[in-house]
Amino acid sequence: MKTKNFFNILTISSLLLFITFSLFSCSKDDDKVNENDFSLIGTWKYTFDGPGDYVLLTFNVDGTGKSVEFDNGKIDGDESFMYSYVENILTVYYEDGDKETVIINWKDKNKFITSWYDQVDTWIRQ
Repeated sequence: MKTKNFFNILTISSLLLFITFSLFSCSKDDDKVNENDFSLIGTWKYTFDGPGDYVLLTFNVDGTGKSVEFDNGKIDGDESFMYSYVENILTVYYEDGDKETVIINWKDKNKFITSWYDQVDTWIRQ
């Protein structure tokens, strides 16, 4: 009988010890934002001047994309492009030969910020 109680106490103690280490072994590093895990693939929206004035950027897996600008809710222009994205640096190559490079500052997986000259733009995943 004493042996059975000893094994029950040993089993319960081992279980409690395992649970304690499992709960406290998680580190705060899990909460850090790893910007390299975030993907541009998809459609992003930047709103300026008002709700009907915005730009939609679509990034495809194959390195191509499209920019569509809306003015008062109506398409005001669109342009296809190719892009590369390495270590939070986005380089866009337009069909007319122009090139733009910006740094992506991720806020979360559905929001990033870019800086264009003296303007800061917030892009939201659609």
